[in-house]
Amino acid sequence: MLKSLLTFAITRPVMTLFLVILAAALGLWHAPRLPVDAVPDITNVQVMINTSAPGYSPLEVEQRITYPVETAMAGLPRLVQARSLSRYGLSQVTVVFEEGTDIYFARQLVNERLGKVQNLLPPGLVPELGPTATGLGEIFMFTVDAEPGALGEDGQPITAMGGLGGQGISMLVPTLLEVGTEAQKTTFIPPTIRGEMLWCQ
Repeated sequence: MLKSLLTFAITRPVMTLFLVILAAALGLWHAPRLPVDAVPDITNVQVMINTSAPGYSPLEVEQRITYPVETAMAGLPRLVQARSLSRYGLSQVTVVFEEGTDIYFARQLVNERLGKVQNLLPPGLVPELGPTATGLGEIFMFTVDAEPGALGEDGQPITAMGGLGGQGISMLVPTLLEVGTEAQKTTFIPPTIRGEMLWCQ
């Protein structure tokens, strides 16, 4: 195979040069059109169902909430699997669909099944669908800025290029809660530093 290619390239240099230029042109034309991301999203098509159940033990959550919800998802079109997690006061069921399934179609199917299983759950507990964001999108984005007039240990004003290094930046630890209000999705910030956070979905 290699010998044939070398023989063709040597005996037909004009044709070889033309093919190389054609391949290079096609590559340049396709390069900006490739659907490639810096951090490719490899998450499958999934819908999360979260049910907050304060005061319920993991066993009660599994028997009275998780099992009925997970069983109700059986038989959905294009369903791959349904996995669950039962903890103190929390039931989480993740329904995974085949690749290529429209996420909003999948959420509609799950929502219809939840309407049928609602009367099987304990009174006052309402399952909720998770966000359409994938695992890669559920992150904290923040910037760290000094308060106006803040001074460093040497008495010099803190600048964006260099005065934040010794102000406890290592203590800035984002914390993402599985279930909670927007006010609960917080992070600890040292008193001398102001962090502007944006919850992305």
